[in-house]
Parts: sequence; C-alpha cells; structure tokens
Amino acid sequence: NPQLRPFVLRGLEWVDKYYRRMGNTKAYIISLVLNPNHRMAWIKKSWDALEYKQAKKVSTRLMEVHPGPVPAAPSKRPTLACHLGYSLNSDDESSGPEDANAMLCSVEQELNSYDSCYVEKRSDTLQFWQGKEKLFPTLYHMVMDYLPIQGSAVPCEQIFSSSAETDTKKRNKIRPALMEALQMLKFHRKKSRLSFTYGLLPDEDDLVKDGED
Repeated sequence: NPQLRPFVLRGLEWVDKYYRRMGNTKAYIISLVLNPNHRMAWIKKSWDALEYKQAKKVSTRLMEVHPGPVPAAPSKRPTLACHLGYSLNSDDESSGPEDANAMLCSVEQELNSYDSCYVEKRSDTLQFWQGKEKLFPTLYHMVMDYLPIQGSAVPCEQIFSSSAETDTKKRNKIRPALMEALQMLKFHRKKSRLSFTYGLLPDEDDLVKDGED
C-alpha cells in the first residue's frame, strides 16, 4: 500500500534505532550468552564477524571482573575489596602477568567448554543451569546475577508501591523478616482470589504449534 509506505519506513527506522541501542548494551549480549539455546555459537552464526568478536570480548571481560565463587574462610569473611580484586595492605604483592594470563586462559576455557557442551533443543534455561555450579563456576554466578533481572520495571514498581502501603509512617518499626512475611501473605491473598479469566487464557503451546493444515 503506497499510502502506508512512509509510516512503515518511519516505524522501521525507530525499530532499527532501538535494536542497535539494545544490541550495544552488555546486559543484552550476556543474556544471549547465558541462554543455553543461543550461547556464543548462535551469535557467531547470526551476527557478522566484527560483532561476534566484540561480543566475545565483552563476555570474557565480564567473566574476568565478575566476582566468582570465593572459598569460605573460617576466621575471615571475604570483603568487597577482595571481590573487586583490590588489596587493602600496601605490602601485599600484586598479581603478576602470569596470574593474569592464567585467569584469562581459564575464562576462555570455561566459555569454550560451555559453548561446546550438548544442549537439547529448546532447553529450559532454569533446568539447564541447575547443578552447573561446579562445571561452569563463573558463568553460573553470572547467571544468578543477570538472568533474574526483570525485563520490565513494572513488577518492581508494583512491589515498591505495595510495600509502601504496608510500611507506613505509623508502622515504621517492622522488622525485615516480618515485612517479608506480610508482603508474601498479601501476594498470596491476591493470587488466590476468584478469577473470571481462569481457563480462558490460551496456553503457550497453543500459540507456538502449527495447525494441521
């Protein structure tokens, strides 16, 4: 339809603009890498060589600086400075280039091992990462930090509004444990109410399966 062409082209310009803006964020890249159905193999297949190289650089860099599993010490609790790789003592010896190269090699080995492991088609991300803490320790801890992030700020804002109704000025002495229990109780009560749309919503399988024709 020639009359709709200007509007369609304008819409495609905005789509391309926001797609590129999203593609330039590290969270978008790392979410693709941590998804077992995509990983670096999907990026290599779908993106050009320069974008793939940049995505791998971002992934390895985040793995290097990400605080991985820290062995528990009986007499000393790991501090934020330890997680970030800083030393609070001036007489401590800094890690040399051999340590940096060893860490980089270990990171690349873990990423390559994860990228080459067998994954069933359309595997569930949660089920895949269950029990993978020892196999991919750094990636596992990144999964625990990145994948629980909400795709939208709406649920988070709703929680803040609901908590403000509970923790009022006259009830500002509520302890965190009681506050959590009250919020969970409110959420459960709201979800257990009578629903007039129960059984009417389509199932996800009905939306993805093709008809017999």
